[in-house]
Amino acid sequence: MIYQICTKHATELQLDLNNMYKWCQQNAMHLNLKKCFYITFSLKKHPIQFDYSLVHDLGVKFDSKLSFKDHVLYIRNKASKKL
Repeated sequence: MIYQICTKHATELQLDLNNMYKWCQQNAMHLNLKKCFYITFSLKKHPIQFDYSLVHDLGVKFDSKLSFKDHVLYIRNKASKKL
C-alpha cells in the first residue's frame, strides 16, 4: 500500500486546499475550477465517497477503479476520426 487516507487526512487536505485558495485570492491569482479535479484510489470495500466518475488529466482519462476503458474508447474514437 502506497498511502492510506482516513477522515483525519481528508480534513487536513481540505484545510490545505482552503489555505491555498485564500493565498491565490490574496495574490490576485485565479484558479480555473473547470481544470481542478480530484480522484481517489482505494482497495477498501467502502472508501470515502466523492461525487465524480471520470477525471481527464494530461491526456489520460482515469476512473476511480483505474480502469482505462473510457481512455481506450476515447483514443480509438479520436484515431478513427483521423483515418
